[in-house]
Amino acid sequence: MFCPNCGKDLPQNGTFCPECGAKINIRQEQFDSTPVENQEFQYGNIYEEPVSPDAGKVDFKTAVKLFFKNYANFEGRSTKSEYWWAYLFTLLVSFAAGFVPFSTQVNYLTEVITVNYLSSIVSVAFFIPGLAIAVRRLHDTGKSWKYMFINLIPIVGWILYIIRLCKDSDGDNKWGPRPR
Repeated sequence: MFCPNCGKDLPQNGTFCPECGAKINIRQEQFDSTPVENQEFQYGNIYEEPVSPDAGKVDFKTAVKLFFKNYANFEGRSTKSEYWWAYLFTLLVSFAAGFVPFSTQVNYLTEVITVNYLSSIVSVAFFIPGLAIAVRRLHDTGKSWKYMFINLIPIVGWILYIIRLCKDSDGDNKWGPRPR
């Protein structure tokens, strides 16, 4: 028997798909059938909400891969763990770039300014993917990209924005199905 959600081979005594976390409601006689390509599944709704306690959770390595894979993707959704792992990655890289002695002093009129080029390059490189993952995270919580403008309200806006980013995923919404 194969999961209709992801196509992974299902264990006989499992209650969740090991690949996608979909809840399985299958009778024993259904395990004896073999799947056929493009076959309509006649098992009804075999997954229900909530799908799994670990649904949508990704580790640090996967989150960084998804961060760069979806470099300028403003469509779809990103899970809470994906967003915060990517945020931690950008924070660590930016912090480390600040300590690398790749800087120069610029004489600007009468004032000498030290410019760290590497830190500036990292900031520019992470701007678009950081904006994209924030938009996808807002989509996951049911808000559009326009909700980012709440940051223009001093202090209160920032707090509301962070609370929205920490919120759990909504169910299926207009930006796609719930991340599994």
